[in-house]
Amino acid sequence: MSLTPLLCYNLLLCGHFCPQPSHSSRPCPPCLLPCLQSCPHRTCRNPCSSPCPPCYYPCSSHCLHFGPCPFFCAAPCAASFCNSRCQQILPCGHRCPSLCGHPCPPVEYCQTCALPKHQNTIVDITTLVPYGAHEFLDQNPILLLQCSHFFTVTSIDGLFQVSRGLEHSNIYPPSCPTCRQPIRDLPRYLPLQKVNDLRLLERKHQLDMMHKCTELVKKAEELEAIFKGSLMCGVVGLFCRKQRAVVVRARAAYSRTFLDLRAIFNKATSGPMITVNNSLPSVAKLTWAEQRTHVYRTPTLLHIARSCLPFVREVSITDLAYSLMRDVLLEAIRLTDEDSSYRSGAVARLLLVGGFLHETRPVGRNWVYWWEAEAEALQCCDWVINATSAGVVGYLKSEARRLKGAIDKRERMHVQVAATRGPQANGVWHRCFRGHQYLVSGCGNATEAGLCLECGLRIGRRFGRR
Repeated sequence: MSLTPLLCYNLLLCGHFCPQPSHSSRPCPPCLLPCLQSCPHRTCRNPCSSPCPPCYYPCSSHCLHFGPCPFFCAAPCAASFCNSRCQQILPCGHRCPSLCGHPCPPVEYCQTCALPKHQNTIVDITTLVPYGAHEFLDQNPILLLQCSHFFTVTSIDGLFQVSRGLEHSNIYPPSCPTCRQPIRDLPRYLPLQKVNDLRLLERKHQLDMMHKCTELVKKAEELEAIFKGSLMCGVVGLFCRKQRAVVVRARAAYSRTFLDLRAIFNKATSGPMITVNNSLPSVAKLTWAEQRTHVYRTPTLLHIARSCLPFVREVSITDLAYSLMRDVLLEAIRLTDEDSSYRSGAVARLLLVGGFLHETRPVGRNWVYWWEAEAEALQCCDWVINATSAGVVGYLKSEARRLKGAIDKRERMHVQVAATRGPQANGVWHRCFRGHQYLVSGCGNATEAGLCLECGLRIGRRFGRR
């Protein structure tokens, strides 16, 4: 006798329930059911986890009191919530019990002519009043859902959390209190639904960018293995014209891979919500839209940066990995600072410092570039160490101190290399009374006094020690 496994049945962001067997604390896999995104102009045919483009046809929302919506379909409607009862007359001769702008329900939902099963249905989930005893139908009409259940306007308003406004609306679509089916396509709540749809599209877009980034990283790893294998053939004396062509093709494909990663970075910073918001008139723009998308864009940027970090090495095929990683992390730091996401900001800064410690190619090309990058890395370490937010926990501060020590050690090493290669290569290294090194060129005997650049103590003549 085989036991049927229990289903997860968690409510996903898209509105579907997870159909997979129970997977404990692991996250739910991507939803493969048909997409719920639809409008009067078209219906998405892709799987639910695939991103779908916003609709730019004119909005079909219309109300007798506020008129038609002047925006396109994907943008939140400009009209306010209409609270008036519908003026239409049902075929039974009674007035429609629904709201203005909503389709009139069938005759069986008329309060006077309704069947007993509808008369006894609870329509107000707060007071638990049945439909037959509901006395304030003019002030509190009913709304018929797609699942054929119906409730009062105030009850559905509570499910959509209308009082919180568009900015603080919940990304999860509300569900019917009776059957738990997602509530969609009600004209009264189209502004809230469109904002939630834009957030869902933004999340799908960022997840798709992360998936493409993972595929490109695998391709880069394969190309790097081919490149290094061909170089090893050259080391042992087997480097021929065919192997040289393989190296050239692998290098070109490797560079194109990081150019594709940069294209993903550019797409990640301009998602559907930003695109739709930029298409609106200035008076109708959602001032909070860009800041609310930071919560979806920042994990994507950190994922791209972590993917580039293994390719930032002492001997790399190209320096595109470091330049891309630096640009991605600087954008992530900007987003986290605007959004006050201190923990993600600390992680981005530590990744930037780690990339700087791995990268040595710019040092041989430009010392000024290296000193600027080092100052930037030290500033990131100091930011994490001195952060007072509760999100920047102890292990992040410990890692920042360790990386700062590694930067100081590397700086001393490069200073020594520069001193031995410069025009005044001869000299003697001294230390201040706190142990910081400085170089006295020539014979090594200081004839002048100065200040230590690290701690400010007097150094030079009669100060310091070898």
